Order: sequence, then C-alpha cells, then structure tokens
Amino acid sequence: MTYATQAELGYGTLLKFETVADSGVFVEVEELKDVPEFGDDFELIEATHQASPDRRKEYVAGLADASEQTFQHNWIKSATQEAVRAAQGTTRNFQLVFSSTPTLTITFPAVILSAKITAPVASLKMLVIRLKPTGDFTEA
Repeated sequence: MTYATQAELGYGTLLKFETVADSGVFVEVEELKDVPEFGDDFELIEATHQASPDRRKEYVAGLADASEQTFQHNWIKSATQEAVRAAQGTTRNFQLVFSSTPTLTITFPAVILSAKITAPVASLKMLVIRLKPTGDFTEA
C-alpha cells in the first residue's frame, strides 16, 4: 500500500511570551530560528528486589521532568526580546504555536534561566533564551 506523506515543515512555528505575569496576553518573541526537542523525560527508578525474575534488574517510571530548552532568535532588540531579557530569573508562561493543520498551541510555565546575546564575527547576532519548564503543559 502506498500513500502520500502528511508530514509538515516546522516553518511558521512561534515562541510566545507572557510579558506581564498571569495576564493571559502572549506576544511573539520575534525571529525564532529552531525549536528544540520539547516534552517530558521520565525519571528511571530501579526496583530490583531479591526475587526479581531471572536475576534481571527491574525498573519503574518515576516523575516526569521537562528538559531544559534553548531557543535561538535573530536578535533585533525588539521590546519583546528586551522584556524576556529583563525577566531573567523569574517564572513566566510561554506558548509554542505550531503552524500545523490544525494549529497546535502548547502553553507552559518556565523559569527563564538566561537570555544572552551572541555576536559572532561572521554571523548574525543572536538572542539565546534558556528555559526550564516547570509544572504541566496544556495543549489546545
């Protein structure tokens, strides 16, 4: 059986930032380059005991923990990019908006670990934002 792919490009994906905490108003952090792997990793807990079958180790899944995320943007010194830089060290709500059909929006709280500017000699200036999601994601 053959069929045409339904895969879609990541082009058009947005990172949005709640500039005023708990306002529910999200603004795009402009010129996002790439989106890192996003989601939970589960802790692995060894549960081996004296009567484990066939002398094999046993494991159970522990708590979910989202990995640290690094987003790279062309640095254009916009008001939103500067607001993210000013909010370093705080927890804010973010949205990842995928331009899929239908659109998928993931909303999540995250600690803004850093928002640093890089300026390589022969490349674009970048704003590199490191986030640590905390709590649950909601999808809509």
